[in-house]
Amino acid sequence: MSDTSYTGVAEGVGIDAQASIEQSGLEAASQDASNSQKEPIQISDKKMYKLGGHFNKHGRDMGFEDKKSYEEAARNFAIENQNNPDATIVEGVWGGQGMLHGQTQRAITYDGKTVIISADTGQIIDFYEGNQYIGLIHLNYLRKGK
Repeated sequence: MSDTSYTGVAEGVGIDAQASIEQSGLEAASQDASNSQKEPIQISDKKMYKLGGHFNKHGRDMGFEDKKSYEEAARNFAIENQNNPDATIVEGVWGGQGMLHGQTQRAITYDGKTVIISADTGQIIDFYEGNQYIGLIHLNYLRKGK
């Protein structure tokens, strides 16, 4: 198992991942371009960004009993799927307000779930069901999964 992962961000207005990519005109022109990879990101042991709020928003609905199990699942999901050829990976800039504004992040989506990771620090930002890259702008499609 690797200690690295990819990033993205969540909070705000939801946009379907594929529609967002097409709308931004950033859909890869070829299979080779869509599968271009950047180096994996070292996943930080730092507590998930706004853990309590994200747990209340997503974790309970995902079936997690507490913040610890939710955060652990997010970290494991990121580590297990960052190099999964079937996972979709999108990189973008957090366009929302707050401390993360302008930060580059990556979203890893697989099996109906998405984890968002800070590209700079490796901190987990969010983990949720769905394939929406909420709040990310200037999307770059790094890998198209199945």
